[in-house]
Amino acid sequence: PQVRELFNNLQTRAEEFFPGEYEFTPLYNFSRLMGKGISQHADDLQDGATQKVFFGSILYWNGDFEGGELNYTNLGIKYKPVAGDFVFHPGTVEYTHGVEDVTSGTRYTSTMFIKSIDAIKP
Repeated sequence: PQVRELFNNLQTRAEEFFPGEYEFTPLYNFSRLMGKGISQHADDLQDGATQKVFFGSILYWNGDFEGGELNYTNLGIKYKPVAGDFVFHPGTVEYTHGVEDVTSGTRYTSTMFIKSIDAIKP
């Protein structure tokens, strides 16, 4: 119940911060185990996408892991998250990003995307 309340509060705050005609996906949970990362990508219009992604976000549940830096290759920025960080970035190619391999511990995160309401016409 407390986690659901936290998710709802975070989503409400995001909707207040980004007023307008957007769709907010629910926060999804996943974990990255030792030795794994996420390859470089832009959140907008990935294979099979039916809506434009204006912003992506990542909520960091913990910081007790090694590696796992958020890497914005086009901007030359690497960021080491700490527990409680809620990072937003545009979904465009300029903000292509990935996650460095987690070398020790487990990285727990949730993601949310802010999308267009209208479906993309083929």
